[in-house]
Amino acid sequence: MKNLIVFLILSCLASLSKAQSVKSFDLKGHVMEVADYKYDKTDPTILKKPKKSISKFDKQGNVLENIEISSTGEVISKSEYVQTNKKNVTVNDYDKNSKLTATSIFVYNDNHQLIEFNETYNTGKTDTGLVGKLFKNDRVPLMKKTYKYDKSGNVTEEDSYFRNVLHDKRVILYNKSNVKVEENGFDKNGTLTYKSIFKYDKSVNLIESEINYTTGNENIKGISQYSKHDKYGNWLSQTYQNNSDKWLIERVVKYY
Repeated sequence: MKNLIVFLILSCLASLSKAQSVKSFDLKGHVMEVADYKYDKTDPTILKKPKKSISKFDKQGNVLENIEISSTGEVISKSEYVQTNKKNVTVNDYDKNSKLTATSIFVYNDNHQLIEFNETYNTGKTDTGLVGKLFKNDRVPLMKKTYKYDKSGNVTEEDSYFRNVLHDKRVILYNKSNVKVEENGFDKNGTLTYKSIFKYDKSVNLIESEINYTTGNENIKGISQYSKHDKYGNWLSQTYQNNSDKWLIERVVKYY
């Protein structure tokens, strides 16, 4: 059970914080920087002082760095991206004390499509956290993801492995215009674990997404609504609410 909990936490973080390009952020245009300010509507202290996530890109649309900042203004973590060659990008993650916590490697094919993602966690001998207790070695190859594409170059499947054993998969569906309309998650046995539906306006701007999943004996339904789209079609405001959580994200996008 510990292995499962750790994997779910780390897999979620990898998916969110390891996006490697403007496209993987679902951003449009020649983006230089995107900053998300997250307000927790269930916590009055965070409602006044948001958490911040800042990502910077080069002129080719590749991520240069990602910084996570707490509601008190403290840098929680920082990720630095280094393109070692045309087919590999290395990402080094650091904690608030500038200590290396993880190293990730993105592997691309000749069409510059991401085909594999590997992440190694640097637990360290003095790590007393959950990962440190679970693994005894200093550096542990933990996570791996592989990707499949359709003829239009859209990602259709993401398979996640925990210690080289298939753990779960994500399947993405598109309409005839190559717009993402549905995403389904499955466990290693092929059982559906979640379903997400995406809705757009007439200009194909994302306006709503809905996710349904089960945790314990409770069925969770989460709704995200997107508004204030800029001239490129990028949303600048997102609200989210499920059975118990509610938050707001205000986004600032800078362009070249």
